[in-house]
Amino acid sequence: MAFTNRESFLAKNKFIGLFANKYFILSFILAIGVFLRLYHLTGKSLWYDEACSLSFTGYNWKDLLDHRYMTRPLYFVILKIWVGLFGSSEFMARFLSVGFGIAAIILVYKLVKLLYGKNTGLLSAFLISISPYHIYYAQQVRNYTLFLCLGLISMIIFIMLLDNEKSTLYVLYLITNGLMVCTHPFGVYVILTQVLYFLIISKKAKYKINFLITQTLLVFFSLLFLMWLNKRVGNSINNEIAYITTPNFKSLLETFEVFSYGGYRQAHGGIGFQTGANRLLIPRILTVFFSCLLFFLLLPNKKNQSTNSAKLSCRNKDLFFFLWLFLPIGITYLFSIIIRPIYLNRYFFVTSVAFYVIIAKAITLLPNIKVRILSILLVVILTINSLGILYNPGSSADWKQVVRYAISNIKQGDVIMLVPIMQIVPFWYYYKYGARLNLANIDKFGKKINNKWNVEFLNGDHLVSGFAPDMNNDYIESRITDFRARKNNICLVISPHWVGSDFYQAIISALNSYYILERSQYFAYSGVEVDFYALR
Repeated sequence: MAFTNRESFLAKNKFIGLFANKYFILSFILAIGVFLRLYHLTGKSLWYDEACSLSFTGYNWKDLLDHRYMTRPLYFVILKIWVGLFGSSEFMARFLSVGFGIAAIILVYKLVKLLYGKNTGLLSAFLISISPYHIYYAQQVRNYTLFLCLGLISMIIFIMLLDNEKSTLYVLYLITNGLMVCTHPFGVYVILTQVLYFLIISKKAKYKINFLITQTLLVFFSLLFLMWLNKRVGNSINNEIAYITTPNFKSLLETFEVFSYGGYRQAHGGIGFQTGANRLLIPRILTVFFSCLLFFLLLPNKKNQSTNSAKLSCRNKDLFFFLWLFLPIGITYLFSIIIRPIYLNRYFFVTSVAFYVIIAKAITLLPNIKVRILSILLVVILTINSLGILYNPGSSADWKQVVRYAISNIKQGDVIMLVPIMQIVPFWYYYKYGARLNLANIDKFGKKINNKWNVEFLNGDHLVSGFAPDMNNDYIESRITDFRARKNNICLVISPHWVGSDFYQAIISALNSYYILERSQYFAYSGVEVDFYALR
């Protein structure tokens, strides 16, 4: 009997040891992250920016590298190669971002383990793995998860360089930061955070002239790169971000809401479909709880003075993450008020890592193990509710349904009128869905024919036509008069929010002069209205 009890005891402890093993826990966290990023991956259609990303894959290499979006070329080069290998279906196009998002979970663990040890590293990785904000962008055909991976690699190498001046680390550091800035201009903030942090701690840390020279060169060339981009595609960039409004104090609060549960706008990169207020009570409790934990880490705490594996003091480690969190947000906020608005929550995707690490560290400093476990359970329960909003934001009337409705009602010889013309990108993706390069030569300017962009072109027996919001009323009137003379009925695909009320009314008034509205359908998630007009 004693032998049996001994075997049972050993087996039980082995079982407990397995669950306490860091690799088992990290694997479990990764499994959660993979599941949440793959779940419902094709549940929502591509939105405008995602479709634009895919449109670049139909460009030849010269046109691609000359494109206005080459302010962040690395992702689009990788995407073109990826689509060439695996196709442009929603699943495969988004899976590239999923892959980078999963890799980021491991990188977060590696970074935090260097500074705070494995327990905080595992908890930080867990918070990233279940974050609705991170899951949202991991499911988009956009450059944000690649940007995140490069930002994390840069931070890992930076921390390693503080303790070890290997020449190979300097080479990797320069390459990584170069690629990061070529993925998103806000990569400059990662470098500025590192520079400022080094200058603050340099009195305590060993002075490293090579490191300081490297950082100076990086800042200098990053600024040169941004100045060159502004000169090369400045007007295009200004047009692309013209919709961004000047932030206010509420914008800062919304940023932390986004970090906590994804924000009250769960579509179109955080600027589209608005979640109903009745669904936001529980998620906002999570924001309040996270805010309390964030302030808790600022309080003096004897336990927080102990050191782990790294040479830096714990207070210096806390400073590192607070700088990483507040420096990009603060500079962008002031720049947006003083010079021009560039404040968008999705631009702080890499910055958000610092937020989750601060929360994880604060939880590990709570008074006892029971309080810590209850805090983690509370975060999980509240986040589950937020994930429900992410996967089901309240409307499924998206571009898939827009095109399906248009195709089912369009008749031979009808004109397909797209207002504004830039909406041709998501429309055409689904209109030609299944074709190998269904967005070949399609861009926000229309279709490229003989090296010229055309807002009108023939597709089978349909004339495809579009109006840009800056076209005058006389031009609109003349085109609609021409369609009437040809005896064409019209399928109008229009986005009232994009064109503004005056332009919308001008289009509708011109059509009502010669046509009768037969049927109309509004698709809330994409903010698109499809109207069918027949000749009087």
